[in-house]
Amino acid sequence: MQIDFRIDWGYQYLYSRRHYHPIYVWDGELTCQNGQIQKCRQLDYPVIWYGPGHCAKETPLPEPRWQSRTRRGLAGLRVIADVEDNAVFNLQTASCSLSFTVAELLENGRLVYPVGPKYLGCNVIVTRTGHFWFRQKPHPGEVVWEADDLGLPCHDWARMRTAWLGPGETLEWDVELPANKGVWVERLLHIIAMAAPEYTPGAEKQVHDHF
Repeated sequence: MQIDFRIDWGYQYLYSRRHYHPIYVWDGELTCQNGQIQKCRQLDYPVIWYGPGHCAKETPLPEPRWQSRTRRGLAGLRVIADVEDNAVFNLQTASCSLSFTVAELLENGRLVYPVGPKYLGCNVIVTRTGHFWFRQKPHPGEVVWEADDLGLPCHDWARMRTAWLGPGETLEWDVELPANKGVWVERLLHIIAMAAPEYTPGAEKQVHDHF
C-alpha cells in the first residue's frame, strides 16, 4: 500500500526572540524496513513571529538524506512510500533517533516525539496526510467534505489544503444524507471559507480586505 506523511521538527515561539534559544541540527536520513521510499521532499517553513503559519516550501530530494537546522522555526520532510503492513521507518538525525511503524501511523494519524529539554517545546511530529489532529471525528449522522471532494482547483494555503472558487463562480456537488426517521428533519450546513487574493505561493496574505 502507499502511504503519504510528513515529519516536522523544531520549535516555534510566537512573539519571542531570545538570544539563548538553541539551534538544533537535523542532518540525517530516513530508512524503511519492509517498504520502499518512492518520493522525498524537504520542507522549509518560513520563520514568523505571529500566526497562522505559512505552507512549507517543498524541495525534491534525490534520496532520503538531508541537511537541516532550526532555531525558533520548523522544518521537515514529506514522504511517499510503498510499504507492507509491518513496515517500520527509522529516522536518524544529529539531534535524535527514533522509529515508528506504519500501523502506529495509520491508527493514530499523528505521532509526537519530544526532543531536548522538557519545557523547550521542541518535537519531532509525524503526521499522516489527510489526518487533521485538531478536529474531532464526525458524530453519527454527520458528513464531512474536504477540499479535494468538491471538484475545484486545490492549493496549500497557510498549511491547509483549500479548494478555490473564483469570483462569480458557483459550486454544486452531490450529497448522500442519512435517511429521515422522524416526522420532520433539520439539516445544518457549516461552511468554512475565507476571502483571499490570487494564489501566490510563498507569499500568502493572511487577511484580505477587498470583498
